[in-house]
Amino acid sequence: MTSQTFNEPNATLTGIVQKWERRWRWQRTLYWLPRAVIPALLIGIGLALIARVRPFLLPSQIALITLISLAAGIGVCAALIWLKRRSPVEAARQFDVQMGLDERVSTALELIGGVIVSNAELTALQIDDAQEHARAVHASDHLPLRSSGREWGLIVVLGIILALLLLLPNAYSEAALQDAVVADAINEAEETIEDILPNVAADPNLDEEEREMLLETLEQTDETLSQEGVTPEEAIASLSETENALNNLSELFDQRVNQAQAAASTASEALREMSEAQTSEQNDALQQLVEQLQQMSQQTPNMMPSQQQAAASAMQQAGQMLQNSGDQNLQQAGQNLQQAGEQLQNGNTQAASEQLNEASQNAQQAQSEASQNQQSSEQMSQQAQQTNNAAEQVSQAAQDQQQQGDQSQNNQQQGAASQSDQANQQPGQSDQPGDNQDQGQTSSSNQGGNPQMSQQDSSSQSASEQQGGSQSSAASQQEAQMAGQTGDGSSQLEGAALPPQGGGAGDGTTDSASPNSAQSSTSNTAAGNNPDGEGERNYEPIYSPNSIGGEPGEDQLFLEPEDGNSPVVEGEFAQNPTGNSVIPYDQVFSSYANAANQALESGYVPLGLRDVIRNYFTALAPAGGETIP
Repeated sequence: MTSQTFNEPNATLTGIVQKWERRWRWQRTLYWLPRAVIPALLIGIGLALIARVRPFLLPSQIALITLISLAAGIGVCAALIWLKRRSPVEAARQFDVQMGLDERVSTALELIGGVIVSNAELTALQIDDAQEHARAVHASDHLPLRSSGREWGLIVVLGIILALLLLLPNAYSEAALQDAVVADAINEAEETIEDILPNVAADPNLDEEEREMLLETLEQTDETLSQEGVTPEEAIASLSETENALNNLSELFDQRVNQAQAAASTASEALREMSEAQTSEQNDALQQLVEQLQQMSQQTPNMMPSQQQAAASAMQQAGQMLQNSGDQNLQQAGQNLQQAGEQLQNGNTQAASEQLNEASQNAQQAQSEASQNQQSSEQMSQQAQQTNNAAEQVSQAAQDQQQQGDQSQNNQQQGAASQSDQANQQPGQSDQPGDNQDQGQTSSSNQGGNPQMSQQDSSSQSASEQQGGSQSSAASQQEAQMAGQTGDGSSQLEGAALPPQGGGAGDGTTDSASPNSAQSSTSNTAAGNNPDGEGERNYEPIYSPNSIGGEPGEDQLFLEPEDGNSPVVEGEFAQNPTGNSVIPYDQVFSSYANAANQALESGYVPLGLRDVIRNYFTALAPAGGETIP
């Protein structure tokens, strides 16, 4: 039996399986989508927390990284779900198990494909039965498109946390922003140097030594600026070195142009009387010299003998001046002038005219070279200015960063000072009620005698333990006042200080330092020694309850158990000491169902018992749980 006989049933079953396959992929997508989003949000939250403890990234950068991570996670999730392909038979095996079809569809497809060989009648019956059951299946019941509400709720919570971390003011955001500004300034400076490099390498007016020196300086600067973690100081120093090198070359080119112009001007002055260029006023001495040489070349054949001698003398003088210049073309023009003067002295006007033409050509070349040097000087000057601007931008960014850091530090110091002032004022405010309490207790002790004083002593101790450090000072003053009483009931209550080792409250003795302490405290109070931090006052020892009523160590405090008859239980205590099951049934059923499913697929279970096992787990399956095919 071939597959061509069952083309229509094959197409029907394959189409049904493909429809189930698409729905299953959408189900997987909804299941894994929140799990692909949560890691991206956690990455963003982690970066935002780091940015709040030190300068790290800007909120916009953190948001961009989070979006990229989110897109990457969703893309990977979608690729793993939708790009993985499997044959209709493989998919049908899964759906047979998931939809309770008892391997009908997969068996029918294997019969059509010739994997299982059977007679025509049984094959037709099997295929018809598979189509009937496959059409009757509601895929939405077995492949519901739903997602976990808890996971989406977690996504909402993480999104809110990330939004708060990015939107709330951050003290380190300004520092990170200044770091980014400095980094951008350094990057722009690096781009400026990279733009200058090819221009220097292609400059024809630089000789090899000058070019190598300047290229080395530029490459070192570019390498310094490209280093990770380069400081603004290092960048500015490297840019300044490059700027100086460019300025030096610009001055060198200007010097060459000025020397050529000066030599041409001197030679032109020597030849002025012998040419007709007196009326043309030229700012460019080289251009004027060229015109003079061209005119003299034309006039030489028509000169009188007397004029020839004067012209020859002027030519030799001008040639000597040009030979003293540093320009090779002008030096060659000077040699031509001297030879022209010699030829003119010998009466050879034609040869003199030719030498003058050569001198004019050399002067033109010198003029062209001077023009190129002038252009190179301007270009070097512009490049030096660009480098200077880049260094100024880096310096300004570094100054802004320093000012921002100083401002933040000042704000922190002001906040700390404000908190310190508040802390200094709080003891003073709490001392006032304590003083009133001392006065009330003093009057009560004077009326009631020593027993009442002992009760007030205990009550003041408990009150000081509950109210904290601010009232403990008042309590210590009260105890010192009580300890300073004499045996006849008289007391020295005002301004007494607690002795360092304690004093007997009822033994009729007083510490010898108590009067002095009282006088000192009284004098300090009169001098404006307020408890809010103004002025100076004597040191008050720390309040110690063990020193009340006797020497330290005489009285010890012990905590008694609530019930002495309670049995003592030792060992570790679990949350379920009785041993009852605490795991929900629907959470453990899938483990047993999967184990049974693997046993059925592996062939370990006899054929006669498979239906029994399937029915058993089907009966045990919780509502909406997995079943055994």
